[in-house]
Amino acid sequence: MNSSPLLNHILVKSASLAVLVFALFVGWFRWVTHIPRPALTEAEQRVIDSALALSGDTLWWWGSARLRHTPYDLWELYLEGDPVRRGAAHGRLMKPLLRYQEHAFLDFLHTIIPSTGYLKFLRYVVAFFNRRLPEYVLPEFQKEFLALSYFHADTFDFVGSKFERVLHYHAAHDVGHALQNYMLVGCSSFAVWDSFSSDGRLLVGRNFDFFAGEAFARHRVVQFVKPDSGYRFISVVWPGFCGVVSGLNEKGLSVTINASASRPPLSAKTPISLLTREILQYAGNLDEALRIARKRRTFVSESILVCSGPENRAFIIEKTPYATAVFRSPMPRLICTNHFQSDSLKNDTYHQKHVISPDSPFRWATIQKALEQMGPCTPAAAAAILRRRTGPSGEDLGLGNPMALNQLLGHHAVVIQPGSRTLWVASPPYQLGTFVCYQLDSAFARIERNFCGPWSVEEQNIPADTFQKSLAFRLLPIYRKLENITRWFAQRPKVARLLPDTVVRLLTLYNPHYFGAHKATGDYYKACGRTVEATRAYKNALRCAVPDKRLALQIREALQELEMTKNASPW
Repeated sequence: MNSSPLLNHILVKSASLAVLVFALFVGWFRWVTHIPRPALTEAEQRVIDSALALSGDTLWWWGSARLRHTPYDLWELYLEGDPVRRGAAHGRLMKPLLRYQEHAFLDFLHTIIPSTGYLKFLRYVVAFFNRRLPEYVLPEFQKEFLALSYFHADTFDFVGSKFERVLHYHAAHDVGHALQNYMLVGCSSFAVWDSFSSDGRLLVGRNFDFFAGEAFARHRVVQFVKPDSGYRFISVVWPGFCGVVSGLNEKGLSVTINASASRPPLSAKTPISLLTREILQYAGNLDEALRIARKRRTFVSESILVCSGPENRAFIIEKTPYATAVFRSPMPRLICTNHFQSDSLKNDTYHQKHVISPDSPFRWATIQKALEQMGPCTPAAAAAILRRRTGPSGEDLGLGNPMALNQLLGHHAVVIQPGSRTLWVASPPYQLGTFVCYQLDSAFARIERNFCGPWSVEEQNIPADTFQKSLAFRLLPIYRKLENITRWFAQRPKVARLLPDTVVRLLTLYNPHYFGAHKATGDYYKACGRTVEATRAYKNALRCAVPDKRLALQIREALQELEMTKNASPW
């Protein structure tokens, strides 16, 4: 039976209206998410063009900028001048590493979000979320990002334009944190002075336990920056990153950041790493640092440990999207992990509900106990604290536990003496390699006179940790691969039995004190329907140090489910 002309007319009209509404939505979305590029003068464009004209991927200097690779497997990058010159030099010298770094980051995103469809959807969510981001980024930094973006690969244009990608990458920590409170970081830091320091001068230790995959952490960059305005500074970053997560400036001011629980915001504000970059570049003392922090709005919660060598004092600036507080210690020591300590913020209900617990207070207690036991702290002693893998009383937590100061996944670790403008950077792997010493004034002097030798002060290096030569450490990469394999099979009950039992047993053999090894074993046996083995594994996991009450609850719920299954069985 043929449809009536009236019905056909209604269907055509409805389809046309739907197409029109969709087209209007697409146009509106593109309009609101469009991020305009900052305007460049002819002279600035010529600077970029001159760098683009250079052939070949490998380049070790361009103008006054320098790039070096040290015997300690650290990259050293020197930049100077105006924002465009800095960005162009950064991009041109590190062009091959930019491609590698972006590929590593996107691969990591794909591992935590396997769905290609969801990743594409997330691209639009992030674009909408960051639609007003340029309003909160200094024009100086925008120009630096734009110049840098010219040297990013075309391969990843499906993510967005090159300038948009660079801008988004500097807010990646904040966006991931804000969208799902996904803690890629569990950083720990501390500062001591007066009676807690061996010479009475301020001393800082810091682990940056940001994990975006082993490939992402492959290239650590010690960046020396002499901007045309503000102070010279040193920071530890990765290729393509202009923000600051750990740094020291020529005025003896150091800055490090630690994430905390944050209410989901409606749109992006100032990325925290760009706030700390502004502090490091433009603040010469604690008061100036606090003034800068108070005038910028951020969209995640963060603790910023700021230390001033000339003042021989330190405090923590606690930032949320809605408030700024300052925490000062009554004692000559200051410990910072991932929870707030100021009176005005520590009792916030959302913070109390979502703060990482108990691993943040646990790491705080580990540092406190270590400082009390060792007496006045030296740079070598500070490095030993950062390398610590055990709990406050020396209990074995297993390798890779977030409750440990040294989680064996950190991107970098630093020890800083702000008063002498000295910074030690841990060479890989993790915090275990040699802590390479850089004295800011000496390093810049050597760079500016084209010194061919090392920029570091090698006689003051802190030796590598002997643990990296142990059998346990050599087995760690194998353990992690086996754990990933076991988890893969555990998520696929139909093929789980194909995994040999030998592989599963090796997990707890290689890492017997780590709750994760027992939990992964329990998950696998549960998927196979092996109730007795799964129950035993889950109970062993609960006997270990579990870093998150939510994980402990998951294990207990799995045990209850197994018990119910056992009771329901007719046998």
